[in-house]
Amino acid sequence: NRKLTAAGYPELTFYDPVTFEVKEVVPLENFTSAFNLLTDDILWMCSYGKVTFYDVNERRFIETPAGLKSHSLFNRTQVTYVFPYGDTILFNTEKDGMFIYDPAEDVLYHQSEKGFPFEVPDVKINTMFLDSSDNLWIGTYDQGYHVIYAYEEIFNNDSWLKSNLGHKSVVSIACDSKDNLWITTLKDGLYFYNAESAVFKKIESDAKEVFVDSKDRLWLTDGVFVSRCRTDGTGLKVEKSWPVFIF
Repeated sequence: NRKLTAAGYPELTFYDPVTFEVKEVVPLENFTSAFNLLTDDILWMCSYGKVTFYDVNERRFIETPAGLKSHSLFNRTQVTYVFPYGDTILFNTEKDGMFIYDPAEDVLYHQSEKGFPFEVPDVKINTMFLDSSDNLWIGTYDQGYHVIYAYEEIFNNDSWLKSNLGHKSVVSIACDSKDNLWITTLKDGLYFYNAESAVFKKIESDAKEVFVDSKDRLWLTDGVFVSRCRTDGTGLKVEKSWPVFIF
């Protein structure tokens, strides 16, 4: 019963992941600026000053926790990205920095408040990714990436990586089961990076977004096609492509 989910306005659409046939449409009250399918198959959908929850298994909306409705600044901001960070949830916003939500305590902190766990870089954030060592990678617009290390004593000599990506707009980052990072950029396509071997290289692709599934297949989109690919670490083999339409 697994379905591919697309959240937007004015509806939430469920597709068959094999045939891409529309299976169900759920009307939405607000424009969705960011969403993520998080723990227990709950879809978190963010609109202006509001977070809406939808249980994709039971096909119903559920009540938003009080902690996500009581922060005065969060209630009037536009969320652009929602991301799981350990046992917490990060919300990046258009103009008001970053927030972190602790579901266990039902409390929300702004980056300027005591309780926020790290210093947020002063950059326009495009994407975030948590690697196997729990380091948070932050992709930015025109300023490469930043890494929030899980432990302060960790030192990683990645100057070569910084020199190659330092002035590029990192759009998305994904990791496969071999700890290879796949990085897409706004204007320069797809890159491959393995920290252990220090191998960094450009892959021939115009992809703007990348996702790695549980079978280590890469899903790439360039805004015209979505492609499912296999890789041996040296290149890509496209298994199948589907046309997409972006309005």
